[in-house]
Amino acid sequence: MDQPDIKLKAIASNQHGVVSTRQAHRLGLNSDAIAHRVVAGALEVLTPRVLRVRGAQPTAHQALMTLVLDAGRSSALSHTTALAHWGVRGFVLDPSHICRRRDVDDHAVHGAVLHEVRYLPQSEIRVLEGIPVVSPGLALLQLAGMRTSLVRIGLAIDAALSDRLVSHKTLCAVDQLMARQGRRGLKAFRALISERGPGYVPPGSNLEGRFVQILEQAGRRAMERQVHTSDDAGWIGRVDFRDKDLPVIAEVQSERFHRGLLPEARDAERMAALRRAGYEVIEVTEEDIFFRQASVVEAVDRARASAVARLAA
Repeated sequence: MDQPDIKLKAIASNQHGVVSTRQAHRLGLNSDAIAHRVVAGALEVLTPRVLRVRGAQPTAHQALMTLVLDAGRSSALSHTTALAHWGVRGFVLDPSHICRRRDVDDHAVHGAVLHEVRYLPQSEIRVLEGIPVVSPGLALLQLAGMRTSLVRIGLAIDAALSDRLVSHKTLCAVDQLMARQGRRGLKAFRALISERGPGYVPPGSNLEGRFVQILEQAGRRAMERQVHTSDDAGWIGRVDFRDKDLPVIAEVQSERFHRGLLPEARDAERMAALRRAGYEVIEVTEEDIFFRQASVVEAVDRARASAVARLAA
């Protein structure tokens, strides 16, 4: 009985306590040996192609790994599920999207949205938390192929850039790698990358991204993002947005990071320093971003008009 114990331990060493029947066969467990351990309660059948070791606690990651193993070889988390697994803001794991090469397996996978593709380069498959997942760059391209709005794709690219999951170079590399395949969404993906050149600075949060959209949709001139700002006495801080031509600054204040005695005191001190340095400062709240977009545009217009008047005086 020592050898079976060793094999079960090898399966149990898997990070999520699940294994495909193909992997079990490679460990030396044939169909009869697997059936014996299932009857004995050492293994549990999750799908016709996936087994779980007794005692392995069900988790969200285990469920994802089960779907990937069930899909077969060369399978990975993809699309919005991959973006959520990488931690890109604004995405969730459900529904679970899985992609695999079309020529590898042909069975259905219950509980997942299955994408069968002609080309799935191994160079764009990673392992995160023990689970195969497409690279962030490829997941963003897949998002562009889901008939998603350009605004949402742009926000996703900005979030991934901000968190340093991708760079302009890696996004261009994915574009070049997949270009010959005629992938859906490639044109939109390429246009959004082109807008975000090598020196592009993404918004630091989704709220900042929405502020950019509000100005753009209102036909107003864009502001520079995340700009280090100083006065005669030295560095004041990095501001969220600053006008390129006028002494106008906009700070986007989220409830999460700007509420509380200490954050509010620091913000007030910094705003006062910026105003003493001659800047028109707009403080935009989370409620403004979501519910009072017109007031945001009006505040920017007033600040710019005031700056022009002061410069002309």
